[in-house]
Amino acid sequence: MSDLKIDGYKILGPLGQGGMATVYLAVQENFDREVALKVMSHKLLADPSFGDRFLREAKIVAQLSHQHIVPVYDVGAQDDNHYIAMEKLPNGDLEDKLKEGLPLTDCFVVIKQMAMALDYAVGKGYIHRDIKPENILFREDGSAVLSDFGIARSTTTDSQMTQAGTVVGTPHYMAPEQAQGLELDGRADLYALGVIFYEMLSGHVPFDAESAVSIGIKHITEPVPTLDPDLAEFQDFVDTVLAKDPDDRYQTGAELIAALNDLENNLKGGTQVISAEHAKKLAAAVKAGKKPGQTRVRRGTKSAPIQQASSKMPIIVIAVILTGLLGVGGWYVYEQQQAEQFELAKQQTIEAEIARKRALQEGKVSELLAAAKQDIDEGRLAQPSGNNAVEKFQQVLSMSPNNTIAKRGLVSAGDKLILMADKAIAAKDTKAAQKHLKAAQALAPNNISLDVTRRAFTGLLDEIDADKKSAQLAKAQRTADQKRLAAQRASAPKQVIAPRPTVGKNSAVYAREVASLIRQREYDKADTDLKKLKKTDPNYVEIPLLENQLFSGLDRLDQSNSVLDEAQSLVDTEYKKPGVFGSNRSTLGALKATYTMIQAARGIDPGNPRVSKQLLSLEDKYIVVVEMHSNNKDYGDAEEFLKDAIKMRFPDDRIEKLQDKVKAMKFKSTRPTGIF
Repeated sequence: MSDLKIDGYKILGPLGQGGMATVYLAVQENFDREVALKVMSHKLLADPSFGDRFLREAKIVAQLSHQHIVPVYDVGAQDDNHYIAMEKLPNGDLEDKLKEGLPLTDCFVVIKQMAMALDYAVGKGYIHRDIKPENILFREDGSAVLSDFGIARSTTTDSQMTQAGTVVGTPHYMAPEQAQGLELDGRADLYALGVIFYEMLSGHVPFDAESAVSIGIKHITEPVPTLDPDLAEFQDFVDTVLAKDPDDRYQTGAELIAALNDLENNLKGGTQVISAEHAKKLAAAVKAGKKPGQTRVRRGTKSAPIQQASSKMPIIVIAVILTGLLGVGGWYVYEQQQAEQFELAKQQTIEAEIARKRALQEGKVSELLAAAKQDIDEGRLAQPSGNNAVEKFQQVLSMSPNNTIAKRGLVSAGDKLILMADKAIAAKDTKAAQKHLKAAQALAPNNISLDVTRRAFTGLLDEIDADKKSAQLAKAQRTADQKRLAAQRASAPKQVIAPRPTVGKNSAVYAREVASLIRQREYDKADTDLKKLKKTDPNYVEIPLLENQLFSGLDRLDQSNSVLDEAQSLVDTEYKKPGVFGSNRSTLGALKATYTMIQAARGIDPGNPRVSKQLLSLEDKYIVVVEMHSNNKDYGDAEEFLKDAIKMRFPDDRIEKLQDKVKAMKFKSTRPTGIF
């Protein structure tokens, strides 16, 4: 590829080459700066997934803005060249520095800087999965930078480039759970960092063998090797960072850094430089049959080193040696074969047991997820006890804490429970609403929509209470009027009762008009006519009831408008955030929460005309975001917003038409391009 040409870049020459890509020194002409230009191998173009994986690396790193993570300047595809432009890091990698020898203080600094980078990546939802010396590069000022996120994985989405159960990474630096193909979290990367620290100290990795499988088995089954006596001060730290069970390790990069600080402060001062000569000395000792240290059975125990008996062949006469040579040689070969067969059987047994346990766990997880889906389809979200979707998702997470399907299932269940509570509130079913709210509170106490629904429920209770009081007041008023009329009749002289004055007929007419205006939501006119009625016939029996109906309608309208104002404020706040509206994860959550709040406002006052207007405005926001992502060929993001919008069933069919348009655009697109 000496004739390589990419618009906007002047290629100066190759810096290095790997199995997937070649890195060139280049000048980015727009900025007149030197960059490291990573170009994917043409051999991989036959499989589109490699191009997707290559560009996916750039997308991941573009989201990780940290001083110890390599920054990406540009990414794209021109002709058959998929490329990523990154910061040029001229000071080599950690592998080279380990060969030269590092001062102990530099070892501490590098490990701490990488722990900070890994902590940041985990906080953004990513694990690296390939921490090793070659992927730790250095700037001119000596600061360490983490690179090569080619097999990194998100911990917050089901979308994976790697099939579940597949083992990826570099065997010498794999955590036990990674070697077994199990679910991973940030503690696996910290284990790999621990392997690097062990290598810094001793000059070699803790576990080595002739095959990747054998190395993986050692990571899974063998105890952490004991360091040389002059490195004994580091043993407890190494035992913890390389613990087999992730729960026994340092749980975060910050925790690891704190432990390193304590270790550094308490060093006795006997170890100052981790040198290449020290590594050569250890390697020579191993080659001569001397182990650099014995192994411990468990971390924290002080068991005696395992002693190996040494023997020397006695001096025998030549004739006896010649006579027994064949037999001795045969015995030696037989013993060697037996040992090899035993080791092979041991490895096969361990691998089979690991595969069996993993298959059982995966089978149980799949079974629970399928049952949970059926529960959701049949309406068993949180009830009955012992047979509902929420409990099954929680069982899955107890076996596989990072299972994203179960995590999303719980979030979805919480959203459904809140929606069911909203529907119950709209139907004025307080018993059902209270039950659904209680379940949602236990499942998703921090859901932004929950507070809105709780307020709507409180409003419903207030409305019901007001209606009861109004009915009681009207009944009391009628009783009082009846008693007053009875007393008047009893005291009046016997005479023909004169017809009711015309004013009574006017009062009835006014009352009917006020009631009609309240039903039509013309509250101002209703208030005017009610005042006329009170002036004309202040003792008219229906006045208290009409007043209560009017005030109740106005109160519901005010509460509903208050929720709609809050919904509009939520969208406006999201729109004013730095960056492009719709380009981050918070926009998705804000739009969903806004829809929930609008529905809550509808539940408080079903006839509020602002509800339909605000739904159409929200639909406009979804359309803007979906079209933006589609035009940028970010079809995954576009479809994610579309999926939510379709569930919301807006008043018109614009979202359905937009969905067809996005499908057509995606079908026509053949290759992703763009600058991040």
